[in-house]
Amino acid sequence: MSNAMQHQRYITLDGMTNLRDLGGYRTNDGTKTMKWGVVFRGDQPSLVPADVAQRVLVQQLHISSTFDLRGDSEAAAKCYVIPHVCRHAVPIDMNHMDELLPPNANVNEGPVAFRLMQDYYRSLVTAEGPAMGAVVKQLLQTSPSRTNAALIHCTGGKDRTGWAVYALLSLLDITEEEKREDYELTNRCFKIPKEAYEYEGAADLSKEAFNAFWRVSMDYLDAAVGEVKKLGGMEAYAKSHMGLTDDNIQQLRDVMLE
Repeated sequence: MSNAMQHQRYITLDGMTNLRDLGGYRTNDGTKTMKWGVVFRGDQPSLVPADVAQRVLVQQLHISSTFDLRGDSEAAAKCYVIPHVCRHAVPIDMNHMDELLPPNANVNEGPVAFRLMQDYYRSLVTAEGPAMGAVVKQLLQTSPSRTNAALIHCTGGKDRTGWAVYALLSLLDITEEEKREDYELTNRCFKIPKEAYEYEGAADLSKEAFNAFWRVSMDYLDAAVGEVKKLGGMEAYAKSHMGLTDDNIQQLRDVMLE
């Protein structure tokens, strides 16, 4: 990583608005921190110009692996190829969100959209544990380091990525305060894309419903955390639903913390 980008949380980059370094977060006992320049989180890199991707993502940040949480149709619509970067597809499709709606519910109404997002976050816990576990296992297989860094992303880098990163930081025993700060940073960093206003039905959404879909909320995160608590906490959930072992969790800490 270039000296100018060392210990820099938010990274300005043409084509991405939510690219962040996960370094510096503290463990609960205060003895260790997350390594800088090893794991990044972000929105999709599909719109990053090729020369910028090589100069910043590859040469400066040393990203050599991406973990793409977009559904198959999303990834196909906005695919990317970055030389010297291996894309790992871990699809978490959002097309099933309609199934979470109660009968006759009007998603154009703010409260309905808000509750739908809470239910979606719960489904990330109950239905997507194997995908979250795959991210951790494949991440470990890449042996991430400051010269072999990884990027976790979805489309906006806010919901699927937000929950995946929260789970990752939880397994690293990062403080609750910093995990929540990291999650909420999306509302300050992420810029809603112009096409969001052009999607089918977008014009019919109330302002409250539109914001429910395009911003993050602690109430969404709390909905997911509540599901994890029902299952015995994050480490128990990691073993029962993500397919991780004690050795996986310890290896994660050995690689990510200093």
